[in-house]
Amino acid sequence: MERDVNSNLSMVYLREHNWDLTIQKATDCLDIEMTSKALFRRGKAFAQKGDFQSALNDLSEGKNLFPQDLEEYEAEIGFTKSLANNANN
Repeated sequence: MERDVNSNLSMVYLREHNWDLTIQKATDCLDIEMTSKALFRRGKAFAQKGDFQSALNDLSEGKNLFPQDLEEYEAEIGFTKSLANNANN
């Protein structure tokens, strides 16, 4: 139940654009069990904070661990790379 609460809170904080709390709650969830949703949400939050390396690490790990979500991960990896390129220009 604690895993689900943390996962759901990470979703709420992601929607509120509270990147730090998204990362914290997703990490709390991942400390209990590796889930695709928590890894994906944490990756998105890292990207929004400008921590592109951490974002790509999470998203690449998710892509490898959860092949059933491959398309979502690949799309987010592409988006994160475009954010990183824009930040560097």
